Parts: sequence; C-alpha cells; structure tokens
Amino acid sequence: KHIIIDGGGNTLTSISTNQPDYTGRIIVLSPNSTLRLTNITLDGKNKKVNTFGLIMILGATLTLDNGTTVQNFKNNNENGTECVVIDMYRAAVSLTASTLIVEAGAKITGIEGTAIFSHDCHVRLNGQRV
Repeated sequence: KHIIIDGGGNTLTSISTNQPDYTGRIIVLSPNSTLRLTNITLDGKNKKVNTFGLIMILGATLTLDNGTTVQNFKNNNENGTECVVIDMYRAAVSLTASTLIVEAGAKITGIEGTAIFSHDCHVRLNGQRV
C-alpha cells in the first residue's frame, strides 16, 4: 500500500498487459496508497496511447522524486483519442482528493497530449501547490 521504488537509473519501456496496445495502463494506485518513484525513467517510446496509466484514485499520493523522468508518449490519432499520462481522480467533492508531488530534479517531457489531468485534485511542483 505504501511503496518506494528506486529504479537505480534504469529505464522502463514496456509493460505486458492484456489491454490493447493503445491503452497502456501500468500503474494504478488504490485509494489512500502512496508511491514514490526515484531514479527511474518511464519511457513510452513514442507509443500512441489513450492513457499511460499512472492512475490515482481517491486519496492516493504519487511522488516523482529526483532522477525520475516520464517521457515520450503520443496521442492515439488513429481514433482521435488524446494521451493522458497521469490521471488523478477524486470521484466526488466529499471524497479525498489524490495528490501528485513533482520534486526538483524530476521531469515530465516529450508528451503529445495531456501530461497531468486533475479531476479536482492537488498538484505540487517542487513543494508548491498549484
């Protein structure tokens, strides 16, 4: 439920799922869980996707720590669907919002589409809420 992953400077480029290629969901954070990624690159290799799959639900917290890069995801123009790399859910006003923290030294780059889509949730860049 509360995980820290140190990628050791490695690059993650593909995940095997039973989803169509364009879906690409690789990480779904359960309600009130936390995940801290450090020293890892999540590289979409310019794959055309609907949703990359950093999906955050009801109070989940994702921290992209120093040395973490999320890069190279593209829109699925074949069916007109926009790529959403990090999708944050709250579901209802009365429920706990998810939080994304992007620390200094983390990068989100090379995204065609939406890098972060917040459904009334919190985003903190380098410690500052936006």
